Parts: sequence; C-alpha cells; structure tokens
Amino acid sequence: MERKMFVSREDFSRAFNMSLHEANKEGRTHSRYKKEKQFNGMIKNGEVEKLESILDDVTNGNIGRMSKNPLRQQMYEFVVGVSVATRYAMDGGLAEDMAYTLSDLYIQQADVCISTEEIWKLYRLMVLDFAKLVAEARNTIEKRYSPEVDRAMDYILMNLHGEIGLEDVADKVGLSKSYFSTKFKQEVGESVTEFTLRSRVKEAERLLQYSDFSLADIGQYVGFSSQSHFANVFQKYTGTSPGKFRKTYFKSSW
Repeated sequence: MERKMFVSREDFSRAFNMSLHEANKEGRTHSRYKKEKQFNGMIKNGEVEKLESILDDVTNGNIGRMSKNPLRQQMYEFVVGVSVATRYAMDGGLAEDMAYTLSDLYIQQADVCISTEEIWKLYRLMVLDFAKLVAEARNTIEKRYSPEVDRAMDYILMNLHGEIGLEDVADKVGLSKSYFSTKFKQEVGESVTEFTLRSRVKEAERLLQYSDFSLADIGQYVGFSSQSHFANVFQKYTGTSPGKFRKTYFKSSW
C-alpha cells in the first residue's frame, strides 16, 4: 500500500522551485559550500583561536529555512551543525566514541533550550569544544609513542570504568611488567598509575560539565572505589573539588 504524502508531488515540486528561487535571490547559495568547508575545516584541524575569532561574526540562517517556527528552525540548524562537526572532528583525529558521546550530550541539552539565543550560545560552545578535543587528540598523536605504549594508552582509556593494573596493561602489549613500566614513563613522562588517574579525572571533568549525574555516580563510573578517593585525586590534578568544578563549569556552560 502506497504511503500517502502530506502534499502532492506537484505541490512539493512547486515549493522546491520557489525555495530555490528565494535562496538564489537572497544570495544564500553563493559560496556557502566553500565557507562551510573552511569553517568545519577549522574544527577538523583543532584551530580553536581561529574559530573564536570568527564565531561572533557567523550569522544564523546559513543553512536555509527548514521551519517557519524560529525556535524549531534554530534547533534544526543546531542538529545539522552538531552532526557535521562530529564527522569533521573524527576526521581530525578525535576518537569515535568520544565524538558521538559529545554529540549526543549536546543534542540532549539543545532539546531543553527555550530560546534561539540559548541554542546559539550552545552551538558556539559545541564548536569550540569539538575543536579543543581535536587539538588535544592531535597533540597526543604528534608525540609519536611506540606501538606498545600507544596500545597501552588506548587500553587504559577504554577501561577507565574498571580496575587497571600495571601487570594487566603490560600483558596486553606483550611486555614484561618492569620493562613496560620503565618504557611507559620514559615516553609519556609519567607512570602508568599517574596517567590512569589523570585520565580518570579528565573523564570526570567532562561528565561534571556535560551531565547531571551525581558526584558519587561519576566517581564510581570513572573507576574510583570511594567518594573520598575521587575527591582527593580530583583536587590533586585540578586544584579544586568535583563539586566546585561542576558549580563553575556546568552552570556557566549551559
């Protein structure tokens, strides 16, 4: 059974031609693709400062009209922007799981925005966030660790939510515990334990900033056995407590 369309094919064709004519008349199609590639290329390259310098000059409505409702139009533009930014960020070296998680979190946040201004502010934060994470990922890649250390770091980052022992990591990369420990510290500049704790704290920072999970849940999720251990380690690496960090960055970001 053929699904009934909301409009006839003739009406759709007429609306398409009219929209295309209006877009050309208003100059919305000229050089748009080139500008979009340049803009998203900055995300791909992790060029945070360049993006910061031009974001205030970026105007809304570059995508084209998708709704007569201003808030819904802005939401559609936001979802398109997040989807494109996610793919450019992955092309730039950002890990797939991290990129998609950030994309989902931003779309969830946009879903509760009640004004076009809120969505635009969120879009600006999203673009800069992706660019910063790409820059961090590229910085790590450019250090050119040995294959064993590179695999060890990947293993640690993929298992932050559970127990990570030096012997387990060394076994995963096929090296003896003592040799691997020395090699890791020489290349990374910190021990496996320090790298693991710092990575747990970074993951906790993202959750504190972009989720509404409780401090206890976040501490447990990133692998800390107790709330006090989580608070002490977080304080050591950030200079502040998890609660103060959330109060500062979660409130100001959204």
